[in-house]
Amino acid sequence: MEARTLVSFDIDGTLETGDPAGPLRLAFVRWARARGYVIGSCSDRTLGEQSAMWARAGIVPDFVSRKHELTAVRAAWRCQRFVHIGDTRVDEHFAAQADFEFIFVFDLASRLAAIDLITCSPDSSPASTGAVLGGMNHGEDLGQLR
Repeated sequence: MEARTLVSFDIDGTLETGDPAGPLRLAFVRWARARGYVIGSCSDRTLGEQSAMWARAGIVPDFVSRKHELTAVRAAWRCQRFVHIGDTRVDEHFAAQADFEFIFVFDLASRLAAIDLITCSPDSSPASTGAVLGGMNHGEDLGQLR
């Protein structure tokens, strides 16, 4: 098992690119990628719609999946930690079913707002994102953002 964390993002109501738009900017996804997280989406959207959303954002995800197939995502990756970020009890249900930690996006969003990541520019590089994170150090991760 790799000592990596996999982060699955719901899209609608969670990410800024969702319909409805969620509070989480793609800068957070880029930040997670720069920190070595395995990132992708698990959504009610089709795989093609998810892939197109990532392509428009200029992000190459490690995976795209239907929400009810989180168990298959877990089986495909040998990570130490599995996290799903979403906005509904349905997201929470499928996360629990696949033995993922669930983070409610509005809980995460309020914590991130305190460190100003939500308002950082969409084209942030890892270096400038690090500056936006203020007091966070390299030892901090998603666990400390809960």
